[in-house]
Amino acid sequence: MRRIPLVAAIAVLAGCSPSPVGGTTWHVDYAGGRDSADGRTPATAWKHAPGDRAATGSPAGARLQPGDTVLFRTGVPYRGAIRLNASGTAEKPILYTGLGWGEGLGVIDGSDLVTEARRCRSAADCGGASRWQALTRVEYAAPTTQRVILFGARGAYWPSQYPILADPFYADEIESFAQTSLAQLPDLQAGRLVNAELARKAAGGGKLELAIWSRPNHVFRVPVLGVEGDSLRFSPETIKFYEDRPGRVALMGSFAGLEAEGRFAVIEPGVIVVRLRPEDSAQTLSIGNGRVGISINGQSNVQFRGLHFRNFTGQAGNTQMGQALANFRNGAHDIVVRGNLFGPSWMDRTGSGLVMLTQIDGLQFLSNRIENAAVGHGLVLGGRGAARARVEGNVVRRVGRSGIYMLGVDGGEVRGNIVTDIQGRHGNAITAYLANRNVVIEGNCVVNARRPITFHANKQPELRNDLVIRGNILIANPDGQGAINSWGSQTQGVSITGNLAVGPKHGILLNGRDADVRVEGNDTSGIAINGDRPQGWVIADNVETLRLADAMKGEFSETGCSAPVGRLKLSISRTDPVETAPRP
Repeated sequence: MRRIPLVAAIAVLAGCSPSPVGGTTWHVDYAGGRDSADGRTPATAWKHAPGDRAATGSPAGARLQPGDTVLFRTGVPYRGAIRLNASGTAEKPILYTGLGWGEGLGVIDGSDLVTEARRCRSAADCGGASRWQALTRVEYAAPTTQRVILFGARGAYWPSQYPILADPFYADEIESFAQTSLAQLPDLQAGRLVNAELARKAAGGGKLELAIWSRPNHVFRVPVLGVEGDSLRFSPETIKFYEDRPGRVALMGSFAGLEAEGRFAVIEPGVIVVRLRPEDSAQTLSIGNGRVGISINGQSNVQFRGLHFRNFTGQAGNTQMGQALANFRNGAHDIVVRGNLFGPSWMDRTGSGLVMLTQIDGLQFLSNRIENAAVGHGLVLGGRGAARARVEGNVVRRVGRSGIYMLGVDGGEVRGNIVTDIQGRHGNAITAYLANRNVVIEGNCVVNARRPITFHANKQPELRNDLVIRGNILIANPDGQGAINSWGSQTQGVSITGNLAVGPKHGILLNGRDADVRVEGNDTSGIAINGDRPQGWVIADNVETLRLADAMKGEFSETGCSAPVGRLKLSISRTDPVETAPRP
């Protein structure tokens, strides 16, 4: 897929003049600003933005007015957490932007610089690593997250893992894990893994963990409590082992996983050893803090443009930690997020997303870019009060779980997006789950994803979902499943028309527990039904003879795609959406 320069592309997509929309422009320069200044000019910029609890002086007491602009100096990482405390109006929204003060984008950074980075002086200096000469000792202030994630100039470093993954971005890729047999199940349930190779690789390691694949199709990480001969001990209390199939397990944190650059291992609190990339040093290395970059906090008529949100880390079990941009309170309405760049990040299987825009009535997520979001989701929207959500003209690539994830949206449009490289174990490119109503997924290009589209409802037969999937190019990767997949939780009203839907196992996988299903005029590699076909379904005028290898010969880029196979000869361009007016 052809790439375009990130900063240049995002600046154009933002579609925003650097001049304020009205009211006062407040300048923020985290490196050179002073909270004792007035914030009205670049020379008198604040260090902190209003709403940051670390602010003192003028920004600590500032309450923005409708029409105000908060302008971040480009290229200067803002290492704080901003919690909005004011709303705009329909005529005068409040704007947060990184366009207009320097070249490029403003930066909202979820990490803190390390305190020291130097080459290891001896094996003892670096936790006993046998190949210490190739390693760097890094010291840092403890983050709020349980897991430590290191970032450099090219994005995230990867926690040491053995067996070594071909692509460490997909840390949950269990096909690369070591296998356990059913005969080992009693030992595993007792907290004992017998594996001579992993026990040997654990020798001399730092903070060791086992990554264990277990029900319900998740990878859980638990500390290694000890190594005894060929066995590793761990606490099995939170693990639900599969009892009908072989298991999968990997060792994390050992020195054996540091063979390639870009890997690290924790050796003690506040100290890691890392196989450093050549462009990195203490000035470019940082540790994900776990903070939320900007929390909308239930405010309304607010816009975000031309910002780069990077280096965010979440924590398993905490869905309100580590998001770049988020809303967790009811009442927010008319929010515009346009022309921003999100990533890299590491969300640590939180079930949340790098961008978590829930409980918003009137969301426009337009012409943004989400990429290199490891382990977690890209964009999550839905929740109580979520309505009139529009996701259009975005590029979403290289995300560890779902790229675009809808959970209970009333009136949603997902149009003209390019979604690619969604290859993790839960690699669903576009997902519509639970109580979504009146959602249209149209004119998107999804390639190189395990499951381009998945959907299900919330087992409420009385709820009409009325999901429309229309005119998309959907091509799963060779390791995937179907291009369109129903998990069968009684979705009520599904229309699948005019799509190119090709996968290695199925083109379209339906479920007999759904009702009022219409599948017409699609070009696909086959239609399958899990269960019996209910009466009343309409499946007609579909071509089911396409092959994945032929579909993958199409033209694909970040501006659009075409797949000249089948009858439809579909060609899709990423849309350049126009903002709609806010509600009166």
